[in-house]
Amino acid sequence: MNGTGTINCFNNSIGSITGLTSTNFATNIYGIEIIGSPVVTIENNTIGSSTTANSIFASSASLSNQQLVYGIYARNHTEVLNIHENIISNLTNNTSNTAVGTRGVINGIYANNGTNTVTENTISNLSIANANNSTSVPAVSGIYVSISTDLAQSINNNTIFNLSNTHPSYTGLVSGIYFKRSIGATANNVNANFIHSLSVSGTSSGAKINGIYEDADNTTFSNNIITLDEGTSTEVTGIHDGGSSGYSVNLFFNSIYISGTNSGSEKSYCIRYNTANNTRDLRNNILFNARSGGTGNYALYYLSLIHI
Repeated sequence: MNGTGTINCFNNSIGSITGLTSTNFATNIYGIEIIGSPVVTIENNTIGSSTTANSIFASSASLSNQQLVYGIYARNHTEVLNIHENIISNLTNNTSNTAVGTRGVINGIYANNGTNTVTENTISNLSIANANNSTSVPAVSGIYVSISTDLAQSINNNTIFNLSNTHPSYTGLVSGIYFKRSIGATANNVNANFIHSLSVSGTSSGAKINGIYEDADNTTFSNNIITLDEGTSTEVTGIHDGGSSGYSVNLFFNSIYISGTNSGSEKSYCIRYNTANNTRDLRNNILFNARSGGTGNYALYYLSLIHI
């Protein structure tokens, strides 16, 4: 979808799609793509299938090129975007690329500009098998919103589960919600999302699983429920604050449960803060870390001095 004006995209079914099979070349698949500057509402669509595995399947191994799979892809869209009550499920990116410069990704919903409201979507069964070793760009994410302007963002009441990277030596990031927004006066909300069942290969060492990864200013994270049970040598974090200097974040009424047994040397955290010189307000959260093994399992972890 491109252009101006108002666009409504309702009640469509998009699935049973298999990309070209190749050893080296990529076949990118976008369920719905938005560019330009229309005001867009995307509502009650099914992208993939609730019941059929690999309903959208980028089958190329893509060993030489970056392969991308997105359920909903808003690329440099500059206006209001409402994404509401969609089902995005059973999408697979078959890349096994190990090259850093051509790493592939799979995202349920992606937005990198504009004013975005992402509500009441169900995102599940997203899988990739590449060796993307970046811990700042997840190989698989349910919702990925990264905004460099002072525009309001709302990510509320979404259900995200069964996201996985199955490469045996994966050392990157799997994230339910990945949210970055530059410093600004406009308030943002990430509220009442339910995230569970994120995983990597059982032989991966050094990978990171985050229910929510955030590096945002003037944002309230509230009433989110995150439960993570990963039994490998993997760092597991409920909410990971990336912590750009000067940012202000509230965490209210979140419930985070971490379980499983760590067979390696990684740590786990219900909430982890990475940096000083930020303002953090934590109230009425329920944090329960029942994970065993590893070198430390924490309910609340400060890497350095934080102002609360």
